[in-house]
Amino acid sequence: MDLLQQEITGAPVTVMLGGEEYTLAYPISAIILYKQKTGDNLFRSESWQKVAPGEDPERFLACLWAGLQAHHPDVTLEKLSALVDFRNAAEVNTAIARAIASYFPKKKEGADPNAGKPEPEDEERVLAETTTTDQ
Repeated sequence: MDLLQQEITGAPVTVMLGGEEYTLAYPISAIILYKQKTGDNLFRSESWQKVAPGEDPERFLACLWAGLQAHHPDVTLEKLSALVDFRNAAEVNTAIARAIASYFPKKKEGADPNAGKPEPEDEERVLAETTTTDQ
């Protein structure tokens, strides 16, 4: 990752799957891939709840898959279905939320708090909306 990209999105978010570390990224291409698989738009916050494994495991895997494609284009949904289960679903879900949140616009110091409403959601909101208690 180059310095400009890291400044825009922050440090890369990684997740361990099957003993290997994978990097998650949600540029627009990942958002489009997810929409093509599910019909849902990750730019709409109501879509985030559907990503939770307890809510919809297929969408959860599709979101994980889409987020891996920038760095790991060889990873398939079939491979992921063998690497994700009850033991690591919550950890993977948290990594997805952190990775998506890292692409939100950063608040500028001294900026007008009313400019550009609505304000982007923060990582805690994404986590709250993508985490369910029935995992």
